[in-house]
Amino acid sequence: SEVNVIVRSEFLKELDSDTKDYVIKHVLPDMNILENTDVEECGKNKVITKNGDELEGIPFFATGRVPNSEIAEGFVDLNPDNTIKVNEFMQTSRDNVYAAGDVTGGWQLTPVARMEGICAARNIAGYLNKVSYNSIPQTISLNTEVSFAENEKIGDVETETIAIPGIAGPGAFWKILSGNTGYSKIEFDKQNNKIKKINSISPSSTSDVAYLSYLMRIDSPLDEYSNFLEIHPSTDTNYKIIKNLWL
Repeated sequence: SEVNVIVRSEFLKELDSDTKDYVIKHVLPDMNILENTDVEECGKNKVITKNGDELEGIPFFATGRVPNSEIAEGFVDLNPDNTIKVNEFMQTSRDNVYAAGDVTGGWQLTPVARMEGICAARNIAGYLNKVSYNSIPQTISLNTEVSFAENEKIGDVETETIAIPGIAGPGAFWKILSGNTGYSKIEFDKQNNKIKKINSISPSSTSDVAYLSYLMRIDSPLDEYSNFLEIHPSTDTNYKIIKNLWL
C-alpha cells in the first residue's frame, strides 16, 4: 500500500538532520513525506491539500490533544489554551490544590506525567521539590526504535560530534545484508567532557538513551563512564562511541 504523511510544519523536527534523513531513507523508505503542507479538504476516501494536490486513500488523523480541564474551570487559574496553570512545584492558584501531567500543558509524555505526579505528592507531604525537565529521553516507536535526548543546560559551547552505523545484535542480525542496522550520533561538550545531545536508532535505543539521559541530567562527566561494562551481544553503539572513540 502507498502511505502519504502530510505535515503542517517539519517532519520529525525533534531529530537532527542526519538522524531524520536516516529515518526517512532507511526506516520509512516506502512513505511519501509532504512537509509544510496544509490540508484544504478531507473526505472519506481522499485528501486535498491547499496547493491543490489530491491524494486518494483513507485518511488517518494525528491532530494533537485538547486538555480535559472543565472540572477545574472557575476553581483554579487556567492558561490561555485551557491547560491548568501550575508553578514549578506543581501548585495551582488555589492553596493545597496541585495538578500534574498533560492537563498542565507541558511535556505530554507518560514518564514525565509520573514524575510530575511524584513531585506534587512529595510537596503535598511537605518535602519541597521541583521537577527538572532537562535531558528528557524520548522515543519514536517504528520498526527500529528512534530515541533522543538533549542537555539543554549546556549552552553555546565548543562541541564535537561522533556518528557511527548501528551494529549487529539482538533485533538487528537480519538487517545486516541491507545495511540498515541503525545509526547513532552523539554531540559532546569538549570543555567539560559531557554529552550535549544524543540520537540513536537501534532495537535497544529506548533503554540505552534513557540511562544516558540520566547521566546528562545529573551533570555527570563521562570520565565516570570509563568503567562501564557492557553486555554482549548488544545493539548499543553509544557505549562504543563514548568509551572507544571519545574517552
